[in-house]
Amino acid sequence: MVTAPILTDRLVLKPIGCAQAARILTGDLGSLAAAAGWPQASTIEGLRLEAALGGSPACWLIVRAGIVIGELGWKGGPGPDGDAEIGYSLVPDYRGHGYASEAVGGFVEWARNQPEVRRLVAQTSADNIASRRVLEQSGFTVSDCKDGFFYWLRETAS
Repeated sequence: MVTAPILTDRLVLKPIGCAQAARILTGDLGSLAAAAGWPQASTIEGLRLEAALGGSPACWLIVRAGIVIGELGWKGGPGPDGDAEIGYSLVPDYRGHGYASEAVGGFVEWARNQPEVRRLVAQTSADNIASRRVLEQSGFTVSDCKDGFFYWLRETAS
């Protein structure tokens, strides 16, 4: 799978590998400039998955003007059925500026060109209006709602 950065109008989605993920998990950001509050608790979950995978990247840093403001990726990559669950997060100071929508939109466009990806899936809590709007703007539709969560789908084929 291609591991080049994904470029959007205002962001760079920079893939990280298992070695860099392992360093960040120990608190070593190396040369990364990070926004206040990064990494977050949700970041740690994604980085643990990245460090465990040891292959194609599962986590991309969301970088704005040279500063890491969040991350996104998929939870284990596409499965045998072509489904890949995505997740994303921004530090609070960068929310509400369209960065999450831009990052997810860029990731969706990249995923559409990956032959092993048939469909992207996501979940949000029912009360997370901002995250629901991000997914709606990126072409996801609700497939189910149960136990306080919305489950979303986005076909990658045109």
